Amino acid sequence: MINTRLQKLQHHGEERSNNSTQRLRLWIRENGVRKSANKGEKIFSTNKRSVIWIESGAWQMLIGTHKTMNIIYTGGITWLDNSPSKNAKETIQYNIIERTTYYELHINQVALAALPCQVFDSLFDLVSRHSRDLSNKWLFQCTSDSYQKIKASLEWINSLPCSIKSELTLIFLINATTGVSRSHALAIIKSLKEGDYIEVYQGCLVRILKKLPCSY
Repeated sequence: MINTRLQKLQHHGEERSNNSTQRLRLWIRENGVRKSANKGEKIFSTNKRSVIWIESGAWQMLIGTHKTMNIIYTGGITWLDNSPSKNAKETIQYNIIERTTYYELHINQVALAALPCQVFDSLFDLVSRHSRDLSNKWLFQCTSDSYQKIKASLEWINSLPCSIKSELTLIFLINATTGVSRSHALAIIKSLKEGDYIEVYQGCLVRILKKLPCSY
């Protein structure tokens, strides 16, 4: 009985999230500016805040210039708080890893005041999730050992589209997301390959073959 109720709550939460995302996509597409950027270009802070819907392509979210916090791809929506940070190490920027077309909508107090309630709620949910996800990732990085960081990174990489997994090498993504040394990461990846836990081709993760061990 409890499991059934939990499943219903989870399904309701997922349905609400999907509806919220659909509302935001429509709002951004109708009111935003359609832009494009080529692979290798970077999007830095400006003096405006924006909400962005990625129509095609993929963006690598970085804290500072090296730490990868996320990859947002086709269909994704992200909140870009473009207020430049005094500390360059804390500034969020994006690196384009696949040629992209996207809609950018600048946000100001006037625009927010005119929003329909449902769209405002959807935008608030997006900003909240964005902040919560970043905080959780930072906390995990500060409190986990090297293997736990790599394990979490592998599971995240495995969830990415094949086009992105084949574009960036596994060791690059692990180094960029965890900060674990290259030599230590290579040793762990080698052990996982020998144990038939992961499939790697030309340096890129193909898939996780079975549940990764809890410790190393």
